[in-house]
Amino acid sequence: PADVDFRLRLESDKTRFQLGEIISVELLYAVTSPEKYSLNRRPPSSSEFMVEPVEGTRDPRRGLPVSVGMAGIDWMAALGPKAETVRRDLNEWVRFDGPGRYRITALSRRVWPKSSPAPLELKSNTVEVEILPADPAWQAAALKQAITVLETVLPGGTSEAMQQRRAAARTIRFLDTPAAVRQCVRWFRA
Repeated sequence: PADVDFRLRLESDKTRFQLGEIISVELLYAVTSPEKYSLNRRPPSSSEFMVEPVEGTRDPRRGLPVSVGMAGIDWMAALGPKAETVRRDLNEWVRFDGPGRYRITALSRRVWPKSSPAPLELKSNTVEVEILPADPAWQAAALKQAITVLETVLPGGTSEAMQQRRAAARTIRFLDTPAAVRQCVRWFRA
């Protein structure tokens, strides 16, 4: 609908990323008719990403069971002219296996007309990223830094400490190197 605005943007101004680096994106939702729409902020399965070219990428969720998001009144937010932002790590949906320039478009089923039992299917603008060739020195440094956080920041601490641990674990998870896989196994229970 003409009164709904859905945009995709990179969380930072950065457009060049190392192979295995986390790429954070923002999905922005706004409407000019605030009384007509709500935003379901909760289920991650209500967003997906299309990447061109497809060669050099894969879906890390392929073969996993599909999670069914459940809408709830506490998850719904009224939409208005001020953009509501949903942050996601693109790496959850797309794994880049090689260097290149890629165009990314988001699809969303998060906006619900108040007069409809089903969400709208929205397509965003396209953003472009460049994935750099694998840099073993960068990968080793990123892995070392993440391990340091997991070894020094104690679990069960402040929410900031827990966020640091989660970020370190995600860094290891997305690096996709043999050394990172060994660390995933090591830290799995933690």
